[in-house]
Amino acid sequence: MFSKTGIEAQSAAGFESTLKEMHFFQGYRSEILYKGKNIIIGFSGYEGYPITRYEFDDLIIFFEGKIYNRSENEKSQILKSIAKTALQGDAARIPAALREKLVDLDGEFWFAAIDTTNQKFLIANDSLGKLPLYYHESSNGLTISREISFVRRLDDVHDFDRYGTAQFLMLHYPLGGRTIFSGIKKMPHASFMQAEDTRTFSEPIRYHQWDIKTVHDKSSIEESAERLLFQAKDAVNGRNSLNISEKSIIALSGGLDSRAVLGILKAAGVGMLAASSINYSRSNLFDVNIAEKVAAVQDVEFIRIQLENPKFGDLEKIAEIKPGLNNISMANALGLYTNLLDRFPYGADFYTGDGGASMKTPYRSQGGIKSKDQLLQQIFNTPAVFDDDEMKRLLGLGISDLVDDFEGEVSSYPPESWREKYLYYTVFDYLTNFGYEGEDRSRYFFWTQTPFEAIPFYINALRIPDRFKSGLKLMNRFLKLCDPALLNVVYADYGAKPESSRIRTKLLVRRFMKRHPALLRRMRRVVFPRTYRPKPIEDHLLDYALGSLRHAGFLSNIIDSDYLDKLLRRPISRSRFESLLSLILACRKMHG
Repeated sequence: MFSKTGIEAQSAAGFESTLKEMHFFQGYRSEILYKGKNIIIGFSGYEGYPITRYEFDDLIIFFEGKIYNRSENEKSQILKSIAKTALQGDAARIPAALREKLVDLDGEFWFAAIDTTNQKFLIANDSLGKLPLYYHESSNGLTISREISFVRRLDDVHDFDRYGTAQFLMLHYPLGGRTIFSGIKKMPHASFMQAEDTRTFSEPIRYHQWDIKTVHDKSSIEESAERLLFQAKDAVNGRNSLNISEKSIIALSGGLDSRAVLGILKAAGVGMLAASSINYSRSNLFDVNIAEKVAAVQDVEFIRIQLENPKFGDLEKIAEIKPGLNNISMANALGLYTNLLDRFPYGADFYTGDGGASMKTPYRSQGGIKSKDQLLQQIFNTPAVFDDDEMKRLLGLGISDLVDDFEGEVSSYPPESWREKYLYYTVFDYLTNFGYEGEDRSRYFFWTQTPFEAIPFYINALRIPDRFKSGLKLMNRFLKLCDPALLNVVYADYGAKPESSRIRTKLLVRRFMKRHPALLRRMRRVVFPRTYRPKPIEDHLLDYALGSLRHAGFLSNIIDSDYLDKLLRRPISRSRFESLLSLILACRKMHG
């Protein structure tokens, strides 16, 4: 917290008590890390969570997260150089200094630098923004935190952002810099904020914009796969060197992304255990069985965990940790994490296949985006959870209002073509908000990471031509380089081996259907009628939702609670119900 008028005893006490409210799980602790005239910094989290303090004369730097491709000495010197430039040098050089020092760092991190003599303050995050930050400016100063709950409680924010709330219901996440709370914003990736003495620079400033245009060099698909494998192994070696336990964990599914990560870890000689969870309905049992076969061909220990139906307390915990940024369906993950705590310490490395789609999904060709209108149509109409009339009844906002609100953001994306802007949206808005913002799994028990989002792997993978990725061509070559045996196990999503003609045919059909979304929706309703047929919600769950709604008083300031009550009582899809209950519980926690 930065205060223009100075940190008074009452403000410090409120800061410390709010920190203690962030003890989401047993084993969490909190402490005040620094208290100066205008600045106070604190931490809450599990034992072993990576927080480092550096001191250089009158400069103090607090670093959260990890950098994998630099030594500890190199990291400290980079941070010292940035702090001196930003706080004691030419302020105009800050963006260039950050870009020069941070862009090629592989890791998840942010840091706060303080000039203790002049009470100057700088915060900057990594170039992909993988550790989300939220900020709120009041008349007295600036509050910034990894936890949106901390900002809301400390600054006593009770108002909802109508547009952010509508986006959360429609798309499962707020877009751009919005959250569901009025005045609380998300800090963009590759950006920084400053404050000094009696003034703050409240809007984040970008120090870098990624260029993800297709690279049309003369590399073959084999050469591209080899380059990516080299970069992935390098990323894994850096991560493994910082692991606090003898073994790492990999969340393994029957898909290809986590399978490829398993192959890289095995090739790099990383000790690990593969884990997969069976949901309470056992609907993903086939997927888990395939995952076990993948682990077997790599001679890796595998455990399967049978999850129970999430308890109400689990749903509330998810809503408390990430209110309005995380769907309560994430409660299923708590069972997996809790079971793994019996075998692994807090902070152990937890690998996922996140980012693997950059090798197998031709983002640019999906939807055939050729204009701004087509791009906005793809964003708001194709995945919409609620229809236009329902949104107008609930929040007084229709899809056209959301389109108008987000139009300027889309236009500001750095690529020139709308096709490339759609890719930029997919990577730096959709995947960021849905993944980094919404899940933010490193804040639970383990340090969650993936070599597929390492720098430079991730950016290079995005820039490889789509023709290499279609039909799983690039992914299959990558898997073969890891270990050809990985291609001999069925791909659970399609029920066949990854290189089979059956999968190639299915992918061609899927690509055609993606270009014709209306036809795709009709076909799905014919092939999977039960999935799309609204059903009454179970009585105990409906009673819980309605009871929670009665205790979510602030929500009625922007939403038609009577209509929301009627929506819940009707037969409703599970996706709609979970979106509504996620919002209700976020508000209930806000209400106390």
